[in-house]
Amino acid sequence: MSEELALSAEVLHDEDPPVPPNTARWLWWAAGLTLAATLVAREAAIRSMVMTKLAASSVDDQLTDHHMRSLAVNMGIVLAMVLSLLLFSIYASLGRALEKSVFPRSVTLGGVRAGLFFVVAAAVTLVPTVGAAASGAVSWRTSPWYYVWAVLVGCGAPVLFMRHLRGARLSRVALLMAMSIAFAFLATLI
Repeated sequence: MSEELALSAEVLHDEDPPVPPNTARWLWWAAGLTLAATLVAREAAIRSMVMTKLAASSVDDQLTDHHMRSLAVNMGIVLAMVLSLLLFSIYASLGRALEKSVFPRSVTLGGVRAGLFFVVAAAVTLVPTVGAAASGAVSWRTSPWYYVWAVLVGCGAPVLFMRHLRGARLSRVALLMAMSIAFAFLATLI
């Protein structure tokens, strides 16, 4: 019995101390709340777009009651917002996992530590949604410039982390760049 306790105590002392995450959890939460706030800010623009598309479809003829039409539009908007936030939370979880296992390095931006995949996620999702909310647009995804922005972020974000990549093999740097671009394009689905 005492041998088992001594062995378990040795095992506990041999373990490495836990590595802190590259990006603080509160930053991911703040990004999600910012996304939620921009969705709420764009609600009027989204409602008018949905009403326009509904009027042009055959479903409008079937919804003769004004209250039913309003209920359908409200439910559609709420479900779209919930789905967007759910997709962002899955995207953020993937970003945290990639930061932990693929590239566990961070940079300090404004006194806050941020990992590569958080920088990509914030730049690709939050900048266009905040811009769309500020301009009153439904989304910037209809513009080809949105996809150019995703490529620029995917290529540019790893440049912030070049000090961590000095001395790394070119294949590792190229793989990290490809993962950053792929992660940026994954955000276009949110």
